Amino acid sequence: MLQSATAKGINCDGSALCGDQKGFLDKVSDFVTDNINGVDPNYHFSNGERIACAGHICAFLQKTSNGASGQEVREAILRLKNHGCKGCGSAPFIDNDVDKGEPTANYVTSTCDDGVCNGALNPKK
Repeated sequence: MLQSATAKGINCDGSALCGDQKGFLDKVSDFVTDNINGVDPNYHFSNGERIACAGHICAFLQKTSNGASGQEVREAILRLKNHGCKGCGSAPFIDNDVDKGEPTANYVTSTCDDGVCNGALNPKK
């Protein structure tokens, strides 16, 4: 009898272009924690919505059933950074299973400039 493969948990995977963006998570975790441009813990993010960007690397949600709060996003991005990821990666919200929803940091072609994109306590003017 075949057993199903274990779902991929927290990881530092992403586009090959992430290699040129080392240190992104240091910038993003600073932006999404309680710094001047921190994410509002009560803001609700939807799938695909940009959270924060640095260069062409952005953090965004994917595979969630109903999105996530700013507080959940902040905690997950910090877990990703503490996992040792420096450029790209994903941190699942539920059961360490990326298929149950996650914020992901990855290379994108369309950004919101550097900083918090949406849900900032002190939005960019």
